[in-house]
Amino acid sequence: MTGMMGHSLDDDSARWARVLYYGKPGSGKSTNIASMANKGLTVIVDMEEGYEKQALELRGINTKNIHIFKPRSFDQAEQVYWEIKGMIDGGMDVYGVGFDHWSELQDIIIRDAATTRITKRKRELNKLVVAGDADAKAEFDALSVYRTDLPDYGEWTERGKRLLRLFRDLPCHVAFASHETTDEGTGKIVPMQTDKFQKKLMAGVRTVVYTRANEIKREQRIEFVGITKPIDRFECKDRTGLLPTAMIDPTMERIIETLDGTLDMSTDEAQLKYLERKQGEKK
Repeated sequence: MTGMMGHSLDDDSARWARVLYYGKPGSGKSTNIASMANKGLTVIVDMEEGYEKQALELRGINTKNIHIFKPRSFDQAEQVYWEIKGMIDGGMDVYGVGFDHWSELQDIIIRDAATTRITKRKRELNKLVVAGDADAKAEFDALSVYRTDLPDYGEWTERGKRLLRLFRDLPCHVAFASHETTDEGTGKIVPMQTDKFQKKLMAGVRTVVYTRANEIKREQRIEFVGITKPIDRFECKDRTGLLPTAMIDPTMERIIETLDGTLDMSTDEAQLKYLERKQGEKK
């Protein structure tokens, strides 16, 4: 009997970061992901035209290390996975992969599923419409790709799960992004995904970071903060236990350095200044 091959907890794959960022537009998600380029070749799956060379360079990102794919369908996104895997298998030293973002891909796949379903149904109704069937004509006219049905969401869940498994298991650091929404049942702030896929996505990574941009008016600047623990209304997690609950500049670069021990949050100057300011605000 042949058993499955396991790996030691000291294996490199156990130390690769698997991070999901979610938050409002402009809260730093794309920059956080792109920061991996300061460490090495970073491949970005850009679903929303969210990466601008000049903007990234102004934030200290080495854009020369960024390679971007821009898929616009499930099939294209899956093909991008195989191209990235081919890069790695071919000997390219891919440091990290960013998938930005799931919310846009969800909309694309649900719309495509609705279009396929409706096109099929219209073909079925067409003969009846031509024959003068009033009920068939009414149904035909009411069909719209903007009216999604449960099967469309089911199609997204299955396709989303497949892509999640493929990209998450790449032999490098991987970061995902999503917009945020408020769960109507619990009032909690969660990634903007259908309920079933949201749970799969959050369970499929080691770290879930809620991102936000805080305006520091007296200093006329914006600071970017990541919440890594399930506090207040935020659905977050940190399986590593190494990240602070509120982390200043929660970039992939800084998260990875914290995980591999080259950055100590207890002595990090930016983190200490952030904590000092927060303490001052409480007084």
